Amino acid sequence: MVSYRDLLAIDQQRLEETVRRIVAEELESRLPRVVRRALGKRWVTARELAELTGLSERQIRYLQSQGRLPHSKVGRRVLFDLERIEELIAKHEIPLAWKDDR
Repeated sequence: MVSYRDLLAIDQQRLEETVRRIVAEELESRLPRVVRRALGKRWVTARELAELTGLSERQIRYLQSQGRLPHSKVGRRVLFDLERIEELIAKHEIPLAWKDDR
């Protein structure tokens, strides 16, 4: 015989599984394809970097040509190291100027 507690445990487990599945499906559908791909790689192209940063590919190429973005060339292909780009962005962070004087 199944007790009321057993039914609650089963319902709780089903609910958790359903929520996990729904969240996973939503994340999969909402995250840009390039972000999902980039999570598993260290090096990205200018197009992928543009999508990740919200800058245009033209801006990325301009910054690269000016020597302002660290990059590597393999033949004609230009690749950007995500770790170094993150460090660069963090290095140029502007501190919060607003103070709460309460």
